[in-house]
Amino acid sequence: MNDADAIIFFRSGELVLALPCAETREIRRHSTGLVPLPLSPAGIAGVLNLRGAIVTVFSLDFLLQQNPGRQAQILIVRSDDEDVGLLIDEVLDIAAAAPPEALPAHLPESLKRHLDGILRTPDGQLACLLRCSSLLETAR
Repeated sequence: MNDADAIIFFRSGELVLALPCAETREIRRHSTGLVPLPLSPAGIAGVLNLRGAIVTVFSLDFLLQQNPGRQAQILIVRSDDEDVGLLIDEVLDIAAAAPPEALPAHLPESLKRHLDGILRTPDGQLACLLRCSSLLETAR
């Protein structure tokens, strides 16, 4: 398995989500260097210094309009030539996955517009394949 094929599976609130590892830069503990910004827009959890670069960190639960979870980790992703952070609850696994299946019709449109399909985690759970570009475009 190489990075092009690998998928990172993670939990955010009540959702199990997935991203291609090629879009993921690193995983950090939430408590490591996150600085809240007073008067920042809703959804921005703060900023952190990532090897000299300032990275904006977003609350994924807020952006997906979900109930907040533990938000114990920060997933650093690359979007539009810029690193951004997403607060997540926990990384579940990194593994290869079959091509995504179609999204179920019962998902709310506010969620479906940020997803590319459904995958299965190695232990059989359903995971939504996140489309970071769409999600972060909404946040900006």
